[in-house]
This record gives sequence, structure tokens and C-alpha cells, in this order.
Amino acid sequence: MTLASLLTCLLMLKFYDWAKQDWLGIESIKEARGVNKNRIVAWALNQSDPVLFLVLSIWTDPFVTTISMRKGSWQFNGLSKRDWKIFFGSLLVGNLEWIIVLSGGIWLIKEKIWPWLKTILDQTC
Repeated sequence: MTLASLLTCLLMLKFYDWAKQDWLGIESIKEARGVNKNRIVAWALNQSDPVLFLVLSIWTDPFVTTISMRKGSWQFNGLSKRDWKIFFGSLLVGNLEWIIVLSGGIWLIKEKIWPWLKTILDQTC
């Protein structure tokens, strides 16, 4: 899944810069920092870069995180060295978060839910 996420997000970044269109509204949100705090992205944009990075990496994907953290608005000029670090860092954080969540869910089903269900099924059969 990490490889699929990497390829998908890289293709979206290339297309985003090529199209020069703000089809997600991210540039508008970056431009209007502080105007709308009802959205998590708008809230995160007004926090420090590490907080913004962590919130976006967990809440969205590397594409949205990188676009949101790029310097300036309405500049479709590719990725700087800083942007590449953000992209790969977000890829790592997001995929680690998914591994932790899925592993926890599998453990919960295997260790807690399945034995409980097995006990109920054994009693009824």
C-alpha cells in the first residue's frame, strides 16, 4: 500500500502542477489563513509547521500535506527540496498510522472479539 500511495500521490502532484488549477481548494485555504476555522485544514494551517505536518499526514495523504505546506499560494512550480522532505515524511507518518490502526484492529478482533464470539457460539450450539 505504501508503494501505491507513493505512486498515486506523485502522479497527483505532477498533474496538480501541470494543470495549474486549485481543484481541491487548498490554495484558497492557504491564501485565506485564519478566515475559516471550522475546517480541520484551515485550523491546522494556523498552527506551527510540525503540528500542521502531523495533522495533515494523519488526516489526509502525502499529496494534500505537501500542497498545503508548500511556500506561497497559487505557485504551481514543482517541488523544492523542503517539499520532497515533507512528501516522504508524510508518506512515512501516514502509512505508520495505518499500520498501527490496522494492527490494533486485527489484535482486537483476534484477542478480544473472536474468543467472546466463540464462547457465545459454543453455548448456543
